[in-house]
Amino acid sequence: MIMKSKILILIVLFVNFHTNAQQNTYLDALKLKEIYDEDKTKNIGYFQLINEINFVLSKYKLNLDEFNGNPFLTKDYFPKEKYNSNPKVNGGNVNDPKNLESFQFLNITDSKASVTNQPSWQTLIIRGTSDFLADRFTAELISMATNNSFEKIKELKTVKSLFPKSMQLINEITDKNAETTTYALDFNILKSMVKKDIEEMPKNIPLLVGLNSTQKDFYNIGYQIAMQTKEGSSIQQIIENLSNSNEMINQDLQLALKRLNILSIALQNKQGAATIWVNPSNDLNFLNTKNGKELVARYFYGLLYEQLKDDPIFKPYTENPIQFVEIVQSFGSLFNQLNNTYELLKSKDFNLKTTEDFITYSTNITKSINVFLNTKIINDYLKIDNITFTYLNSFLSIHEAILNKDYQTALMNTYFMLKETMNLEDLRGLTFLSEIAMVEKSEDVRKILESYTQPIGSSSIKRKSSFNISINGYVGLSGGIERAYIDGNRDRGNFGLTAPIGFTISTSDKKRANFSAFFSVIDLGTMVNARFNDAEIETQDVRIEQFFAPGLGIYYNIQKTPISLGLHYSYIKNLKEFTQNNSIVENNFGVGRLNFSVLVDIPFFNIYTH
Repeated sequence: MIMKSKILILIVLFVNFHTNAQQNTYLDALKLKEIYDEDKTKNIGYFQLINEINFVLSKYKLNLDEFNGNPFLTKDYFPKEKYNSNPKVNGGNVNDPKNLESFQFLNITDSKASVTNQPSWQTLIIRGTSDFLADRFTAELISMATNNSFEKIKELKTVKSLFPKSMQLINEITDKNAETTTYALDFNILKSMVKKDIEEMPKNIPLLVGLNSTQKDFYNIGYQIAMQTKEGSSIQQIIENLSNSNEMINQDLQLALKRLNILSIALQNKQGAATIWVNPSNDLNFLNTKNGKELVARYFYGLLYEQLKDDPIFKPYTENPIQFVEIVQSFGSLFNQLNNTYELLKSKDFNLKTTEDFITYSTNITKSINVFLNTKIINDYLKIDNITFTYLNSFLSIHEAILNKDYQTALMNTYFMLKETMNLEDLRGLTFLSEIAMVEKSEDVRKILESYTQPIGSSSIKRKSSFNISINGYVGLSGGIERAYIDGNRDRGNFGLTAPIGFTISTSDKKRANFSAFFSVIDLGTMVNARFNDAEIETQDVRIEQFFAPGLGIYYNIQKTPISLGLHYSYIKNLKEFTQNNSIVENNFGVGRLNFSVLVDIPFFNIYTH
């Protein structure tokens, strides 16, 4: 009600300004005299003088080219271009009071002011009101589309799981019992919620419904690597934490990670050595001799044997000592990778500062885990396929994009990683949220929401549906018969642009032929529709009711295109005025049009689809 009152007050003030505008007339007269004197005493450019004069005259809907029959004012009383001589009227000086014939007194009360160069107050109100209506119409469509988008997102289980904080806010926004409404939504809050959820997405991914146990386990490993490298945990700390994790579903995988921890601790080098881990394939060769180096190897394998002789993974290889040594030495690539990762940390003075540092660290830890799992003994035990090895790398790509604050890439990578459990609607939901997270300016939010009112190509919805109801617009060319409802009912051809908006009901038959019944309400092309051979009927100064063009159309919708063809009848009230011999004979009459149209189908909003 407050908004309506404000709008009404503005309109009233606007009307009052243009109809009963009070001016400081004497001061304006003094100003015109000052300008006149300046022309004689100062070297001022003629066009500057003209602009100053017209500024004053415009307050009274006059200008130097149109005095509207004013008996006191003519160009003779204003500065002239220097090369012009003073004009004479009937052979005398117009400034000569004796030359009374220079004054042609008219009936001032009967003089009809023409406003050909100034729009009428009604036109100005219509323009302002139309702008307001257009903006509000767009805003309402955006609000409706926003609610529609939110309602669709609420139905997406995967998106709900990935964005718990955002979904809580969206639920509050769309709650029909809530006191607040969507237009009051602070998108900055939603933006911060979406960003927070994206940053926490690595934690939420392993919790998704629909993932198999292997996916959950590997995504959980990826999450722990991501978080622990970000916290600056040491390599050994990360390995130990993975081995002690309580999140693993596959107990065999958990057992394998415990053996990784055993081997990692077992092969740690002495302080001051060139490497942190001993590489068994290089440094622990066993040749059954008693020299110092080979004796160390014997001791090592003997002690390790005691740790692993009853282990389900290593037990099959403990009966043959040589085979057991070969199995342990097969982990040589793992410890090369771990030593390389340590050298990376050492080169950074064990102080990771940049996003690139953390990404490189987590990448190297992930490589170490993959190398371990790809070792023959582990792979034979866990029976890991090639697809499983992609899980950690895919997860890492999401983590990397999040660290770089490239949220769109993070969500796209999430979709491709989880595409077996997601569909196109999930992708649209993720894209919608990622765009909100990436928005920089408040006006960019509107652009995002406008893009979700109906996507380009949404005309295909009615073509693929057996029944559809929508708020619809069309834009295209229209031509046919127009009847002007005056004495004699004049008929003429008409051709031009049409842009009707209304309601469309569409249906398809068994052969998929698609037809629409269109109930038009307004036509934004009404004011520009050209007439064939009818120079005597002209469009008047615009009025609000001229936008209303109620009508009915039957259209055939061409499959696989947004093109519609058909007949449409509409009635436009108070559109025309009829002139004859340059005199207005009749105005404020309506016209009816029966046209064949070729149109582009532009749905604004789908109400119902079956």
